[in-house]
Amino acid sequence: MKKLDRNRQMDVLLLHNKVTGTHITRLAEKIAAFHKRTDIIYKKDCWDLHLKFNDLAAEIPYLQQFAGEAGEDRADIINRAIDCSNSFMERQHHLLMGRLEAGYFRDCHGDLHSRNIFLLPSPQPFDCIEFNDEYRQIDVLNEVAFLCMDLEAFGRPELSGMFISDYNRFFPAIRSPEEQQLFLYYKAYRANIRAKVNVLRARGADDDLGRDALLTEAGKYLLLMDGYLNDLNAGSPAS
Repeated sequence: MKKLDRNRQMDVLLLHNKVTGTHITRLAEKIAAFHKRTDIIYKKDCWDLHLKFNDLAAEIPYLQQFAGEAGEDRADIINRAIDCSNSFMERQHHLLMGRLEAGYFRDCHGDLHSRNIFLLPSPQPFDCIEFNDEYRQIDVLNEVAFLCMDLEAFGRPELSGMFISDYNRFFPAIRSPEEQQLFLYYKAYRANIRAKVNVLRARGADDDLGRDALLTEAGKYLLLMDGYLNDLNAGSPAS
């Protein structure tokens, strides 16, 4: 077993502004190559995505109790997000089914974000989801949306844009305006999940300071989710 240099982990490099365009292009090429050769999934319940999205509603009472003055605002964001998610999925369920039939659902990494990537001469993702096939066998666009959302959470939207542009050049996964909208939805979904994870961690915090820090982090992802969904609504034919 070889121990990798923690200083080459992508999240650490992002904090020190050391992630370059070359890193991003090499990573996009590697992820695209992996997605091209991994198993295609032809049987999948595409409709369960919005149910996972709606799970965040269970955290509203906790946020209202412990998030201070922001609690009600966070609750409003969640309720708006769920309405938007339900509406989008009703309109675009056919799009998901079409992508499933076209082979865009594959046996992916499942947890592709900057803390799970080393930027070596050849980028090295690690720590894929092995314990749950359902979380790993997803639309490739859902997979890369996680990384792009993470880059934007670090305040690097230009790297996110570069990654999806390069990835789409190596493996065209966005071929239409509808699929561009789906990519936005997937980013909102990933921000939703990160928000929920931070709220659940806050519930188990040992002290008020730790709890408040985690709730602040959850709030960051809720605002990011809200921004994606506002963009989604702005681009919707029904808007």
